[in-house]
Amino acid sequence: MKSRQERIGDFTAPEVAEHLVAMALAHAKRVQARPEGRPLLVLERPVEGEWFTQWGDPLSDLPRGRRLLQAFTAKAAKTGLTKDKIDAWCNAASLYVLPWRAAAYDTLTALAHRLGLLPVAAEAVVLALRSAVARRADANAETTLSGAAGLSRTNIAGIATEVAQPIDRASLEEALATGLCEPVDFDRPLQAAGFHEGVNVRPGHITAGLPAPRPVLTGRVADAIQRGQSVLVTGPSGIGKSAVRWTAAYVTRHVLWYRIRRLQADDAVPLVRLARALQPSTRSPVGFVVDGIGIGAAEAWDIPYRELAPIPGVLLLGSVRSEHLLPLRSRVDCTQIEVTLDEEVAEQIHAGLSATGTTAAAHWREAYDAANGLTLEFTHLLTCGRRLSDVLSEQVERRVAEGRQTEIEILARISIAHQWGADLSVRALQQQLSLGDTDLRTALSRLADEHLVHERRGLLSGLHRLRSAHLADAVHAIPPPILDETVLAVMRMLADSQLQPFIAGVLTEHPALDPVVLDQIVVELGRRPSVKATTGVLQALRLVDVNRTAADWLRTLDRHRIPPALRRTSLQFALVDGDLLPQLKPEIAAAITEIRAADTSGSPLRDALVERLGKVAICLLLS
Repeated sequence: MKSRQERIGDFTAPEVAEHLVAMALAHAKRVQARPEGRPLLVLERPVEGEWFTQWGDPLSDLPRGRRLLQAFTAKAAKTGLTKDKIDAWCNAASLYVLPWRAAAYDTLTALAHRLGLLPVAAEAVVLALRSAVARRADANAETTLSGAAGLSRTNIAGIATEVAQPIDRASLEEALATGLCEPVDFDRPLQAAGFHEGVNVRPGHITAGLPAPRPVLTGRVADAIQRGQSVLVTGPSGIGKSAVRWTAAYVTRHVLWYRIRRLQADDAVPLVRLARALQPSTRSPVGFVVDGIGIGAAEAWDIPYRELAPIPGVLLLGSVRSEHLLPLRSRVDCTQIEVTLDEEVAEQIHAGLSATGTTAAAHWREAYDAANGLTLEFTHLLTCGRRLSDVLSEQVERRVAEGRQTEIEILARISIAHQWGADLSVRALQQQLSLGDTDLRTALSRLADEHLVHERRGLLSGLHRLRSAHLADAVHAIPPPILDETVLAVMRMLADSQLQPFIAGVLTEHPALDPVVLDQIVVELGRRPSVKATTGVLQALRLVDVNRTAADWLRTLDRHRIPPALRRTSLQFALVDGDLLPQLKPEIAAAITEIRAADTSGSPLRDALVERLGKVAICLLLS
């Protein structure tokens, strides 16, 4: 069997001829063992556009002038095979093209039908069968042909029945039916127009071969997965974390991957039930992918890590911006792999884009120097020849000039929401802007056609957070709209569960909005007095206070020029009482003294909210 990624294209006749010659030579050595059956070469991709779909048809049935036969005959003769042996091999051997997607789908469908299972439940049976095949392949590597082990129909039926009987179907349905998570689909390529203009990378993009390869980083993530470790891919927005994460998941498809789409504290139980119902093992692991862990959504990683990581055979793979690492309590227990754009990676990306004809740039250096270290900006410059922010600004300015105010209002709200981890309900947006169905549909269609917004299941978002940040800057560059007014408009539309990440994101990047946001929080908690909204808001304010304190400490350490290797120790000394050690370097002692003098107790933002609401009101909201 020979596999081949779709992005590489079809097999060539000379390549297949090489495989056939290798098989013929190996078969000649095994004749004495009298192997049963006939030799068969299974290919994942067609041969120069030709699909061999007739099982068992010998090579000798091909027309004599066929390029594949000519290539095989020539290569076989060079190895010393006689004409009689070549003819005998052509009469015995056959080709069959079986794409991975078709094999996976047909296997899953057949098992689900035969055993009366949902497709997701049949996945566990597929994993068990694959594990059985892998064990026999490992054993066969150390034995003779006559002693090789295989799987009979009886073996297959026994394994399938054994695995299917104890499957908890209710647990499987619970997590999937509520939209908590979904199986990762690597089977269907996703050809996205304008991919390099800035979109969130999805599994189908990897299958289609759209992202430029980053083999070193992907290999490090895949190696950690193979070791059974939980992995966090880190780096700034737009650096390419999603591409690395999904590519690593793609190359480790022996893992049954699920994508967690949303997660709150009360979602942990169905997630654990799903994981256990799939019967994971080290040979048939189950993995969960967590995308875009934001500053206000640390539980989206900490909860699955706490509940799932202890289960044997369960893996976790997530991505988080570097500046949002601090609130993750479990970060020290995970393998952290940082994504960066250096000259070597830039050259690799340029070579990959050049090979597919995606860029006409003769060299990568100019784009690299202008990209500010961001992969998204770098690839946009290579493929489009212009900065992403310039293109988006022109799209906004054209709408202003043409008086398309509805689209400007929609863009303002969606870009601000998506920039800080939230999406907006289509109906909530429609109600707030007082738009009819026709007007809203027209506006959203035009925005979607230019890759400015994305709709999924009635929710609106941007295509990438960095792209949304550029759009938000462009829309608010010349008022109206005004930034604080848009922030308040978005807060009025958010679900309770989205208040935490949004408020944390806004206040982290815009401290000047503290009074405006705090006042609106009072309004929102009065309008929707729920425990979920209140605890989410309090947690967001605590996280912002922690981040601001950490930023102050970093500035102090920078100001006193404390080397990175000594910073953790310096902070540890600063956070404990006691006299300074006399042997400390003067700059370290000065930094410690300054940090101690700063008032880091309490939570200023939470205190300010309590002052606005009153302690009695807070207690009532939490009761």
